[in-house]
Amino acid sequence: MRIHLALLLSSAVFAGAQTDDKLPPRLEQLQMNYEAAIQRATAPLTLKYIDELRKAKNDYLKAGDLAGAQAANDLLNEALTAQTKEDTPAMTMAGFKRWLGKVKITEIDSPFKIAYTYDDHIINSSRPDRQGLRPHRSATIETGKIVVPFTDTQATISIHPNLSEATVTYSTDKQTYKASITKK
Repeated sequence: MRIHLALLLSSAVFAGAQTDDKLPPRLEQLQMNYEAAIQRATAPLTLKYIDELRKAKNDYLKAGDLAGAQAANDLLNEALTAQTKEDTPAMTMAGFKRWLGKVKITEIDSPFKIAYTYDDHIINSSRPDRQGLRPHRSATIETGKIVVPFTDTQATISIHPNLSEATVTYSTDKQTYKASITKK
């Protein structure tokens, strides 16, 4: 009898488990706060390490120690590459998309002040001087980065690890604009 009861209870637990990647709001917020805290905690350590590697490289160069300078340079390149990878929110793709669906990214200092949103698996853009949303079905999303194709250019949105600011760079003029991130 105990075995049947255990099987019945475990079946009920599995039946109640979520089948999609959507978490309850409380757990979603907890996860996002945790991941953002990890980024905030490690970013200063990484920046200090990179700064010290630059100083060491310069010291070796001044002393004429080319082998030491090369070794410092190799470590510096590794750290910069790792920092670029770490400069994205430390979350899963599903977590990033959940977060993205709750925010609006708006250019601050660009001439067009384009706003970007993520709804129903589609990146949309809008401008204050035009009506409606423009869907970008071929936009690509990576954790911390969104690439949005336009007719004559491509916008690359880079999300800062603090999840409260971003930059938007356009492929035609290589101009980068600051962007705010606000709740929808």
